[in-house]
Formats: sequence, structure tokens, C-alpha cells
Amino acid sequence: MHRIMLLLDHKENRRLLEEALTARYEISAPKISKTTSGLLRAVEENVLEDEYDMCIIDGPALDRLWKHVEERKKAELPVFLPFLLVSTRPDITFATRHLWKRIDDIIISPIEKVELHARVEVLLRARRSSSQLLTEREDLAARNRELKKLSREREQLLAQMEATLASVPDALIVYDENRRIVRMNRASRELLGDAISVLTGTRQETTANLTTPEGMRIPPDELPAPRALAGETIRAKLMTLKLPSADTLWLAVSAAPVQSGDEILGAISTVTDITPLRELEEQRETYTHTISHDLRAPLAVIDGRTHLLADEIEQAKLNGELASNLHAIQKATRRMNIMIQDLVDVARLEGGQLALDLESVELTSYISDILERAEPLPAAERLNVDLPRDLPLVHADPERLERVFSNLLSNAFKYSFPGTIVNILARRHGDEVVISIADKGPGIDPDDIPRLFKKFSRAGAKRETEGIGLGLYLCRILVEAHGGRIWVNSEPGRGSTFSFTVPVAVQPRAEP
Repeated sequence: MHRIMLLLDHKENRRLLEEALTARYEISAPKISKTTSGLLRAVEENVLEDEYDMCIIDGPALDRLWKHVEERKKAELPVFLPFLLVSTRPDITFATRHLWKRIDDIIISPIEKVELHARVEVLLRARRSSSQLLTEREDLAARNRELKKLSREREQLLAQMEATLASVPDALIVYDENRRIVRMNRASRELLGDAISVLTGTRQETTANLTTPEGMRIPPDELPAPRALAGETIRAKLMTLKLPSADTLWLAVSAAPVQSGDEILGAISTVTDITPLRELEEQRETYTHTISHDLRAPLAVIDGRTHLLADEIEQAKLNGELASNLHAIQKATRRMNIMIQDLVDVARLEGGQLALDLESVELTSYISDILERAEPLPAAERLNVDLPRDLPLVHADPERLERVFSNLLSNAFKYSFPGTIVNILARRHGDEVVISIADKGPGIDPDDIPRLFKKFSRAGAKRETEGIGLGLYLCRILVEAHGGRIWVNSEPGRGSTFSFTVPVAVQPRAEP
């Protein structure tokens, strides 16, 4: 409800206006004593400072307050604050000196109630309109500020995106929903050139040839970018690209859809040139071949000759220092063969060339067989085997599993105190079997445990170490290749327990 201030010296006019307007508006009609003109003006000025939407004033009050009225109207700008003058002079007009600066309308008393309401409502409507216009102007200014802020943020994001694209060393390509390239970085142009259309799956003419690593041509719809536009996420798909220059690139291509809810707006694809890695892989294969064949050839000769010498020494019954030296040579040859095999296996495992030949393995008989074939055979009185009868079959490669078991068992005997027991335990835990080999030795320093299963890592000075630090690393790689895990619990001075897991074999359902 609008509030109207009545400042009239004429009491009867004040009473009549209050009665006529009270039903529609909130009326403030202070009754001011006219003891002294100075005090009266001060009181009226304070009243004018109140909150109201319109003021109805008569001539005597306006004469006293004309300056304050003008200041109040200016203070309200740009919102319109109407002042309505009540006069008994029919000849008064807005041309009266300075009246137009303070008064917005004049009513001549007496006046009909209907006309009074109409004149008041027109002025109040003008105030509402000016207030609404101010609000809209402020809202518009706020929106403009927000738009400017968003525009600056957009420019910053675009600049950041361009800088990000430029800094990515791999080729990065952005597609729209129609397979059109909308953005690419500099690495894309430098790596692929005109052959970039081949990765898009479009029918542009090109002499570039895109194939799988096996040499099979890839259909356009099977490329990562079209598949991403169909909703798939492709990670590091390997392919070869033969360029018009006859050079061949090895690429790892990834792609993912750009989505808003269920709608696919486009796709982003990254292309990594792995040609240098492929060349390193070929060098690794050459290196592995060299170790596997060229280094083993002279060791095979040494091993063969030592066996001949051993036969001759036995026939000549020369069992003294000569036989001891020959035994040392044979032992060193075996150690060298083990180290070579470790290097070969690590190279093949890391290169993804060593496939597991998985089958169902019955652990009780399997471990017994390993112990019978162990060289040298562990002393029976130092070995305790605790295998439950209800152990399930495990899914493993017998040859690789034996490598892990033999390595851990050999370490247990090597590092345990003389005459102490080495325990072999197994138990089922959910969908896997945990195999543990525990020794009673000096234990492992806690600082050494975090790096114990890393490549070329060896324990500290408290343990006498042999080899090149690949044994436990190879065990970890082989166990993880089976889908298992390996760890050690050790307490200095009280021994160590190495444990690893092997998945339980899934048994086929019996036919009904």
C-alpha cells in the first residue's frame, strides 16, 4: 500500500483529504503546533525525511519548506517523488515562480472525490513506473556487467585452451558431430600433415595407408574418432600409418565423446607417435636374442667341458682340490645361466612377449614335485610343509609358478640361520590361494621393504646378496601376470615371510 504524507496548515482540508484517501492508502498527517515558525519548520523538515510515495502540501507549508522539498525531490532521482499542491486560488498555475521545480500537480479546493483519486493515482503510477524503470535499468546494467565478465572469462578460457593445445606434445584433434575437424594443435599438423583425414574416416583422397600392427586395413567406421562419435571411449589403439613419403609411423590413438547428457556433441582424439618406442622395442628384441643365444653358447661349452672333466676326475679318483675347483666352476656356470634367464624373462615380460600357458594346477602334488627336483635338495629336517587337503585347484602357468616358488624357497634357505626351519604354508582366501614361505633369519630392514620388489633393487648390508637384483622383481611381475599380488612381512632378527596369491581355477559346471 502506498504511503501519502499530508502537510497542510488548513485543518479542514487536512481532515477532508485524510477521510477521502484513508480507504486506499496509508496516510501520514502529522498535527504540528505553530508555536514558533523556526520550530515548526524544523519539525516539518524532519517529517519530510520520512519514507512516503507522495506528498500533498498546501501553500503556507510550501512557502516554509520550498527549498527542502526541492532537495528531497532531487535526492529521490531518478525515481519520481510526486508533490501535489492544494490551493484555494483558481488562478494559480505552474508559471508561478519556481513552482514547477517543486510541484507536479495542483488541485483547487474544493474538488470531487473521484477526481482527487484519479489525480493521486496518476502521480503514484508515474512513481511506480519510474521505480520499475530504475530497477530494469539496474538489472540491465547488472546483466551487462555479467556479460562482460562472461566474455572476459570466455576469452581467458579460449586463451587457456589454445595454450593447452599448443603445449600438448601429442597430436590432439577436436571433431564435431559430423566428423568435421573443428580444432587441432600444431603437433597434429607436424605429425600427420595431409594424412590426418585418414584418421577421421572421411573419403578424402590420400595415399596414406592405415593398418593394424598385423597389417590389416582398418575400416573407416572402426577408427577411434567415428567410434567415439558413436559413444565409445577408445584408449591407445595401436595402428601403423604409411605416409606418402614411404615412412611408417606407429601410432597409439585414443578418442572419447564430448557429451551433454545423452547428446553427443563431438569427440576429442589424441594421437601419440610411438615409433621411437617401437624402435626401442626392436632393439630390446635384438638384445634379448643376443643374451638368449650368443651369451649362452659359450656357457653351454663351459658346462659341457666341466661335465667331461668331472667324469675324468671321478675315473682318476682325484677328489681333492681339483674336484673342488671344478665344482665351483659348475656352480658359477649355473648361477650365470640363472642370471641370463632372469634378464631374458624380464625383457620378454616387459615387452609383452612372454605369454602364460595357464591351466588348472593341484598345489599339493605340484609343490611336492618341485621339492623333489630342487637342486640342491633342501634338507628334509629343515623343511616344514603345511598344505590343507581341501586346497582348491589354482589357475596358473606351472613353469612360471615354479620360477616364483623356487626363487622364494631358495632365498629362504639362503638367508635363514643354520639349522632353522623353513615353513611352506598355503590357505584359501576368497577366490585366491595364498602361498607363504617363512624363514628364521636376520629379517629385512624396514627401510628396504618398500623397494624390495623393484628392478635391480637389493636389500641392505644386513643380508648377503647375490645376483643382479632381478629375482624378486621377476617374482612380482610373474605373480601380477597371473592376476595375483606379492608381499613380505619381516621383523629384524626374527625372520621374513614372503607371500603371494594365485587365483582359484573356475571349475566347469557338471552336466545334468
